[in-house]
Amino acid sequence: DTTTGKPITEFEVMPVIVFRPNFFSTRYVDVKRGSDGRYELPLTGSGDPDDRYRVRVEAAGYRSIISEESFGPLDGRAVLNVQLEQAPVRKGRVLDANGTPVANASVLEGTPTWVPDTNNGEPGEFGERIGKTDSGGRFQLNATTEPVRLRVLHAAGIVEKLLQPEDDSIGDLQLQPWAKVSGRLIQDGQPMGNQSIYFRPLVDRGLGDPRFQDSYHAQTGPDGSFSFDRLPPGPGSLRPYLGPWRDSPLTSAESLPLDLQAGESRDVVLGGDGAVLSGQVVATGRDEVPLDRKYSLNYLVSRDRSIRKLPADFPALSFDPSTSMQLAWSLDPHFSDWLATRENHFVKLTPDGDLRVTGVAPGDYDLVIRLYEQPAGCLVETVGEKIVPVQVSGSGNIDLGRIEVPCRAGPRPGSDMRAFEFVDTTGKQKTVGDLAGRHVLMHVWASWCAPCIDSIPDIQLTAENLAAEAVTFVGLNIDTDTGQASSLAQQMNLNWAQNYLGQNSVVARQLAISSVPTYYLIGPDGNLVASAIEWTDIKKQLIDSLATTKSIE
Repeated sequence: DTTTGKPITEFEVMPVIVFRPNFFSTRYVDVKRGSDGRYELPLTGSGDPDDRYRVRVEAAGYRSIISEESFGPLDGRAVLNVQLEQAPVRKGRVLDANGTPVANASVLEGTPTWVPDTNNGEPGEFGERIGKTDSGGRFQLNATTEPVRLRVLHAAGIVEKLLQPEDDSIGDLQLQPWAKVSGRLIQDGQPMGNQSIYFRPLVDRGLGDPRFQDSYHAQTGPDGSFSFDRLPPGPGSLRPYLGPWRDSPLTSAESLPLDLQAGESRDVVLGGDGAVLSGQVVATGRDEVPLDRKYSLNYLVSRDRSIRKLPADFPALSFDPSTSMQLAWSLDPHFSDWLATRENHFVKLTPDGDLRVTGVAPGDYDLVIRLYEQPAGCLVETVGEKIVPVQVSGSGNIDLGRIEVPCRAGPRPGSDMRAFEFVDTTGKQKTVGDLAGRHVLMHVWASWCAPCIDSIPDIQLTAENLAAEAVTFVGLNIDTDTGQASSLAQQMNLNWAQNYLGQNSVVARQLAISSVPTYYLIGPDGNLVASAIEWTDIKKQLIDSLATTKSIE
């Protein structure tokens, strides 16, 4: 107790996984109860022994805290002493739309470090702490040092309120009745069964914000039908799942912006009546280098139909959406949020670039084409992109013909890499040519790329095992937040040269980095031996090339 200095009789501690800066997960399922000021907390929850943990401490009548210090399972035993400040509980009451108290409503707290899961308007079933209102609709929460987004869920509706640490009361919260949406998914006049439909609220809060991990989804029946019985009132978008990663019977997917009102029931058709667009996207400027065009993000975006009034907390945009669409808009971190405000169709290309978009309503559109190299992990930067204006005036077939997209091609085996610059472990600027006689292995990674992070332990082990060999490892990080990436590299003890390219990197464009992870193996002569998107492939190339070089010597 900060005031008395005496041990607190009863309290709870729980581990908070630190996946990366601002990305936390509180493990309530691993909570331990302490008594008379003493506790012991195993660091559990993550399968990665290199992950760090902070500690959450809570007690009734005190302000809960999260430790600034972090600890790792490999650190051995550690000691963390804390003091809690006395603070009154925060009390609230839940009412329905008619002002009647609501019993047995679920109360959830979302914070930057505690992100509860919800599924179709219900609390997650695993490891969530769920408060309940009493017969008078009353509930109470401990004070905290974090902002809290309070959410109440009940069959009668939903309500949210943002609480700051200094707020000492909650007050009355009135539920808004759920909105309901039902409909059918159609393609070429035929129902599309067994397809996933998703609803996404327009405001998608990011890392560092008090938030929830929400999922609203439904599966279509044999007749293409689907329904949502618990959707939050407010703007959002409804769409079938379609993307570059999985094969699908869908060739396009219509996304509808919806501004749902409390208690509203709405019926919709996705991909129904309308024109059918066809054409072929052709990648030019790559000579004989092939490009699988199914790895692309393409949208037919309506200029006319959108949500006009955006919520007050909609993120600020770096572009003016009232003007003609520009390719640079896609660089805005909130481009996908803006896209969700417009009626649009995701367009799935075949490997050869064929496209077919069905159920397109009359109006003016922009066809946005964004092509990438085949990835092993995450799509990063296009190798080619283009915007094609499209006008639809009826319900017939429209052939867009051959759509040529100028594309870049990165270095290929045999390319001269000697002029490529990097910073070595001492902070000095070097070129690959300065390392004549040595192999150079460049690996492109990002902190948010799971396959990148998964491969790093074996890269570390390989670098250690080959320390006596003539090989230099160079990391190329493409995080926008270079400081965050540098902190993660230090945390992971990456002791080879790390270069933080940031945005608009010349090196990234010279290498035509389109996805992460990507690896480049350069030989002792400065020419590219191989590039790969899988660590195991480039590792084998490195071992084989070192052996070949030794046999020649």
